[in-house]
Amino acid sequence: MIDIQLTGIFPRSNELIKTTWDYEKGKIGKKDLENRIKQDAKHIIELQVKAGFKYTTDGMLLWQDLFRPFIENVDGITSGPLTRWFDNNTFFRKPIINDKLKTKERFIYKYIQTIPLSDKLFWKAILPGPFTFAKLSSNIYYDDFKKLLLDLSQIFKVEVEDLTNKGISFIQFNEPAITWYKLTDKELDFIKDVYKIITDDLNTKTCIHTYFGDASPVLSSLLDYPVDYIGIDFYSTTFEEIKNLSVSKGLLCGCIDARNSFLENPSNIFSFIKDIKEHMEPKDIIISPNCDLEFLPRNIAEKKVVILGNVLRMLEEKL
Repeated sequence: MIDIQLTGIFPRSNELIKTTWDYEKGKIGKKDLENRIKQDAKHIIELQVKAGFKYTTDGMLLWQDLFRPFIENVDGITSGPLTRWFDNNTFFRKPIINDKLKTKERFIYKYIQTIPLSDKLFWKAILPGPFTFAKLSSNIYYDDFKKLLLDLSQIFKVEVEDLTNKGISFIQFNEPAITWYKLTDKELDFIKDVYKIITDDLNTKTCIHTYFGDASPVLSSLLDYPVDYIGIDFYSTTFEEIKNLSVSKGLLCGCIDARNSFLENPSNIFSFIKDIKEHMEPKDIIISPNCDLEFLPRNIAEKKVVILGNVLRMLEEKL
């Protein structure tokens, strides 16, 4: 199977940005803002459907950053200072962990907007990876990082089961910290155990997506993780370094640059995917941006979605 998917937060339209400002200044009510968000989400969904996406997202417009829903809903976490998101000129609220983590109710589904889809289309949810969440938090409660990860794994497990029960067919965990930091084999093994807890008996497709760092040192370990797909940022990972590695599961190929306004030539992406298929022989291939498209202007992000659709059609015709 060859598919195309988004990997994170989509940029907001100018209209939604203005509406948000008007709401924050008290010029309009909350209902007006909610209606504008729904319109924006509907447009993003329709853009994906038109391009040929099988698994669609709502653009994650209700997510202020990748961690915010957890800060707002998990007991034991408070909102910390604005912190730079890796090497980007964007920021996130650092989670401050000051008590044992627990939740009273399911919450992620409240941040996902859906509309009726045809029987051949499905919903995708994108969550922070538990390791990235823990690594980028300020932990002042747990005396052992492993204990923090284990408590997080229980929260994630309940949430992904709830999402699956509510009709989500594909769940992606964004784990840039796995490739950003140099991890030992023991650390990688423990993260694998965390994912075993989260994905045990889970009846949906799953993916761990790595980006902002070179995946070549850890890819062999990741291929043993209990998920269906591993995602690679091919603007941070050199294909030559991993092309001789046989992939026994699906590969999410981040080969559309989400941090550069340059528009890719579909023919070049087509040739690159052919090379991946020939050398690495993954079970399935997903073609995607290497990270969130939120780093780009909205019109450029939309053009990159169209490029994904063009690449998919070329592959369907010629492979």
